[in-house]
Amino acid sequence: MTRLAPLILLASVLLSACGAKEDVVEPSPLPDFEREVRVSFDWRAAAGDGAESTGLRLQPAVTAQAVYTVDQSGLLQARSRVDGKRLWSQKTTLPFSAGPVAGYGQVIAGTREGELVSYSADDGKLLWKVQLGGEVLAPPALDADAVVVKATDGHLSMVERSSGRVLWVHDGGVPVLTVRMASQPLLVADAVLAGLPSGVLVAIDRVKGQVIWERRIAEPDGKSELDRLVDIAGDFLIHDDRLYVATYQGKVVAMDLRSGQFIWQQPFSTLQRLTVSDAALFGVDADGRILAWRLADGIPLWKQERLTGRGLTGPALSGKHLLVADADGYLHVLRQSDGVIVGRARVDRAGVAVAPVVDDGRVFVLGRGGRLASISLE
Repeated sequence: MTRLAPLILLASVLLSACGAKEDVVEPSPLPDFEREVRVSFDWRAAAGDGAESTGLRLQPAVTAQAVYTVDQSGLLQARSRVDGKRLWSQKTTLPFSAGPVAGYGQVIAGTREGELVSYSADDGKLLWKVQLGGEVLAPPALDADAVVVKATDGHLSMVERSSGRVLWVHDGGVPVLTVRMASQPLLVADAVLAGLPSGVLVAIDRVKGQVIWERRIAEPDGKSELDRLVDIAGDFLIHDDRLYVATYQGKVVAMDLRSGQFIWQQPFSTLQRLTVSDAALFGVDADGRILAWRLADGIPLWKQERLTGRGLTGPALSGKHLLVADADGYLHVLRQSDGVIVGRARVDRAGVAVAPVVDDGRVFVLGRGGRLASISLE
């Protein structure tokens, strides 16, 4: 049985570099539950080799017509979101490591060699490729005009979407040690928001590439470099003019989007993305506890501890339910109101490392073994 304890996600070279030995939370047994939700598969398909041997978080990209996937061996595929039938595929030689993202007629992904590559969403034809530097672990951010990509060498690059021309590069620096994960940048009207391995969130003018403001989310604390890791490794988000950000070994905060000032904060440690409803913010901590906070003031609402140590993904919302997947390949369905587990199904025996994608009532899950599934909750 495959288990992916949270600290195994730290690159082994980083652990050996500081000689640290970390306590690992023992995996909880698969919990019993009273079924309130039926999890049914609309279709299942093979999406290549997946990312089982690399530890990469390769997410599916979902549009109104298709689901796009890449794998660790360079396979790019498009499948119908309705029935899973393959629309086209491209067998490249590129070591994909981030993405894909899709929109505006393009599918864009990053590679371990620091390349950003764009393909036609219609037929998979190569549109452009640009060399940026370090390994790309975070999905690029995409809008009508630009693509923003963050590399492990600390460089944040703004690229013209239509041509791949690099418009500017910001060097955010890299600490001595980092986790081998990265948060996706955000593109807003006049700025790019990016989380740095140093625990700093930075807002950059999207035209000039100059820093508008920087805000430290968590202060490094401890004697060893491992203890002082405070990466913003999980995706942050914007909701109603507030920015919600969390760090590893730090805290979760609500911030004013314009000024970067804290509105509330709570102790928290995560390597995963956050998600939000109209009333609550949800996150999965480094030990696999699932937590909810009231949006207005950060007051804790509930905590689900029956899935600790199971290598949970970040959460996703589907209606009144919260979804997480685990390293044994199970999709767990929780009530959003109180965190009680009410449904479950297994997607991929090789495990799931990336959060489910919810789009127009459908749930799409991509496993580490390359199993792609479209799921409905009834």
